Amino acid sequence: MIDQRKIKNELKYLLMNTIQLPETVSAIVSKDYYKTEVFKILGIDFWSSGDKPLNEVSLDGWMIAEKLMAALEQITIRKPTSSREFNDWDLDSLIDYIINTHHQYAKTNAVIIHDLAQKVANNHNEKHPELIKLTTAIFLFLHDLLNHMKKEEQILFPNIKQLVKNKSYKERGMYTTFGLIKESVRRMQKAHQAMSKDLKLFHELTNDYKLPESSGSSYKYLCEKMKEFEADFLVHVYLENNILFPKALAEDEELDENALANLNCEK
Repeated sequence: MIDQRKIKNELKYLLMNTIQLPETVSAIVSKDYYKTEVFKILGIDFWSSGDKPLNEVSLDGWMIAEKLMAALEQITIRKPTSSREFNDWDLDSLIDYIINTHHQYAKTNAVIIHDLAQKVANNHNEKHPELIKLTTAIFLFLHDLLNHMKKEEQILFPNIKQLVKNKSYKERGMYTTFGLIKESVRRMQKAHQAMSKDLKLFHELTNDYKLPESSGSSYKYLCEKMKEFEADFLVHVYLENNILFPKALAEDEELDENALANLNCEK
């Protein structure tokens, strides 16, 4: 559990220094994951706005300090399940962790959530017609997410691991990915942004997961699972967008530069 006082002091600092703060959103959250909770309160998508300086992001909420402080009183700030600093991990270990923890969680719970959504819609759609739209949106979201993870596991992640492996070779300067990793990362980040819109739609259709009076136990369980799934998804995307992808792109760029230098030397 993180010290609530520390969170409040951090928020107060950001409120008072947004105009002078040139650091990007991505850089901020990559150092301290708990800051993502602050950004969530402010309504900032920390992955889609990651490459922008904080003072360039739309921050209407910055001016409502009292409301933000009150919001902090209502939430429990938690770090990821491990206190280890992911930013210090090597690429292979980080990839294995993402697959074994977040990908596996998503695969297991996608079926549970999909079946629950169908059950709830069948039982409550007469009084709550929005549930039909919610069920369809959940299906499309999960379908896209599962395909997205498959592409990562079969294409992007193996290429990143091969990149790391080739870096250890004596003649690593001759190896290049020909932009494959860069293009794959761009597509993955674009998919993350699209899926973030689905999360917003879920909140709209469920009134921020607030249960109607006529809801039963299955409706309550669905909302609990969706909130749990979203929390895991945010950590999942955070690890990829803010730590894994930037590190992989840096390694890829270094090898491309070495390969180009070697080619010039041979001429």
